[in-house]
Amino acid sequence: MLARVFRIGVPLWMVVLFFLSLAELLYSPQLAQANTLLTWQDTGLPELPNYSATCFDALQPNVLLVSESRGTKGTFAYNWVTGQRTLLYKNGFDNYYISATCSENTGLLFQGIQGQDDGVRYSSADPQGVKVAYVPTHLATDGTLQMYSLRQDKLLSSSDGGLTWLERGQQFHPKIADLLVSDPDARAIYIMVVDPNLDTHRAVYTVYFSPDVGATWEKRYSRDGFYGGDDWRIGTFEFSFWTLDGRATSTNTLMLASRIPGRSYESGYELSLSNDGGRTFNEVGKVGPIFGSPTFQLFQNSNSFFRIFYNGVKDAAAANQPAFARSDDGGKTWQALNLPVSCPMLLQPKNAPASFFLVEWAYIWYSSDLGQSWQKLAENQEMSRSWGISLRFTPYAPVKLLGFKDNRTYLLDLPDLGKSQTQAVKDNNIPSGKFFDATGHNLSGVFKAYWEQNGGLAQFGYPKTEPFREVNPSDGKVYTVQYFERNRFEYHPENKGTKYEVLLGLLGNQLTETRRAKQEQPFQSVANPGSTAQLYFPETGHTLSLSFKKYWEQNGGLSFYGYPISEEFQEINPDDGFTYTVQYFERNRFEYHPENKGTKYEVILGLLGNTLLKQKDWL
Repeated sequence: MLARVFRIGVPLWMVVLFFLSLAELLYSPQLAQANTLLTWQDTGLPELPNYSATCFDALQPNVLLVSESRGTKGTFAYNWVTGQRTLLYKNGFDNYYISATCSENTGLLFQGIQGQDDGVRYSSADPQGVKVAYVPTHLATDGTLQMYSLRQDKLLSSSDGGLTWLERGQQFHPKIADLLVSDPDARAIYIMVVDPNLDTHRAVYTVYFSPDVGATWEKRYSRDGFYGGDDWRIGTFEFSFWTLDGRATSTNTLMLASRIPGRSYESGYELSLSNDGGRTFNEVGKVGPIFGSPTFQLFQNSNSFFRIFYNGVKDAAAANQPAFARSDDGGKTWQALNLPVSCPMLLQPKNAPASFFLVEWAYIWYSSDLGQSWQKLAENQEMSRSWGISLRFTPYAPVKLLGFKDNRTYLLDLPDLGKSQTQAVKDNNIPSGKFFDATGHNLSGVFKAYWEQNGGLAQFGYPKTEPFREVNPSDGKVYTVQYFERNRFEYHPENKGTKYEVLLGLLGNQLTETRRAKQEQPFQSVANPGSTAQLYFPETGHTLSLSFKKYWEQNGGLSFYGYPISEEFQEINPDDGFTYTVQYFERNRFEYHPENKGTKYEVILGLLGNTLLKQKDWL
């Protein structure tokens, strides 16, 4: 992901996420042992023609959604593996005359006419689209269909992808100036309410927090500031705020920018950080022409913050601070970190928050330990036009890096990034969420509800990752998933409101695919024994009996475990080295423990989640 980057010259709320000014960095190399450089793969596809915006398709891998601005205009789907180009919609999703948005977390695109509330929702799975009463202005990044639409006179919330809407925060209208949606939990939102006095050109700016999509509100912060007033300030606010991207951020993290008085060509902003939900803020830097137009980026991983801040030649305090630094106390103090090169662009993939990338003219550098050490990853080969704007990480695993050069599209596989999924994080403070010290991971939302309602620790074990997007090997589609010791949860928004909204991964199938293909004896189908003491499943040609049959029937049956895909047989457990009688099912493995006979632990589920993570080399 790209952290917010600042440069004064346009209103703060229009600041783009790319570097607009770069200067020499003070650096001190700290290099890991050199590895063989990765090689860019030429996809054979030309660079995208006449495009003005791109968005990864969240529903299927290897596809970019492209808004073409010249020639044949519209929104197209480009598959960089097959080369197929498909028209999805007659308008591009960034047309000047329309309000539009594209979600890389749900695959939904919205378009409407500027100045009008209604519009159309479409996707690669539904290119015809459906009409919606409101075009959303703020989308969830947690994989759910939650979204919001902030209009001039109202705030609306939708939990079903924009099909139905509820008005929220009526008591604050029409004074809501801005809305923030938490990255790890879209139900947690912040609003900034502005109460102006037009005679004095002052206003009271107040931040409110809601943990429940705007049903209830709590006042968090209030401050007096200017509001319009002279030729260059008309229509401007003194304060602006935002959250940080990424699954390892906290719902309590906020950034606040307060405008420092002065004419537009010489003004600046003071940037402050809150890690307690907007109750208090610590200054982390200043930007703007009066401070030497420094470049600024801020990233978060759990309770640590990382800052790129340099070229502040007119601000003595900023000039004396390190170019790249880490803070573990909410921005109060900063510790310098080393950089291997000067003038890099710092990138942090959204789904691999413990990983940093540096982009410079010659090479792309990689750190797997939050900037403690660096190694050369690949030659840049001029893939990073405009300092990284052309480099795009896929927002799902397996993570790849896309680059463009000489009108060609290139890919760089990044297999090691998956390891960061299992790294422990801190409590992300999601309202009603649960944090597990045993594994250092969070559980919230629909996954938490499913976990608690269907057996919890005994059935699924502890969470081993945070939720993230991943390509499903069973159907080739992309889902929001979370791994547990015994299984993988998959979120299916297309089944929202049904018992199939969360499904268990087919880990039994996935882990035995090779063994079944080789027709190993336990996985060969058998004839129907015709016994009333056994269940026979013609779908897979396998039986179920005795303790395994009892456990299967009493603890969820087909929806939890799927069909049996083997008979009972003896197998060494890779976790403890002992031999047990086991039977594989589509979603799990049953283990018989005679030492626990007569207790609820007579049959224990295999740790297939752990096994798959080890197979991926993530554990």
